[in-house]
Amino acid sequence: AIEAREDAHRAAKRAFAQDVADRLAGHAGKFAELVIAAAPKTLGDLRRALPPARLKALGVKLAGEIAKDLTAVRPAEIAAQLKKLPRPRAPVLPLVHPTAKAKPAADNKPAATRARAAQRPRKSLATK
Repeated sequence: AIEAREDAHRAAKRAFAQDVADRLAGHAGKFAELVIAAAPKTLGDLRRALPPARLKALGVKLAGEIAKDLTAVRPAEIAAQLKKLPRPRAPVLPLVHPTAKAKPAADNKPAATRARAAQRPRKSLATK
């Protein structure tokens, strides 16, 4: 039989999902519902690390899942994703993989740079 190989990066992601599950055990009783937001593959890893029996043992109900990488998304956009769930939820703290590189936001320029750009006159296409 041929064994499937797993690269080190994928193994690290699976280990991270298991670490998240283990850390949740340390917070048992502090919340009743859990919403998991993660990239699709990571979400699968978290599902395997948090089977229904483990969630029940922790006294936590899985209230929703968001299968999307939200590491480069602004908090307001994350809140919008949470509002799409069946009912309002408590605030969610992001869990970011320690080796994940932060993706820059579209307008991550310093406020002073944005202010100067807003003061410059804009060229009109109609003046050509």
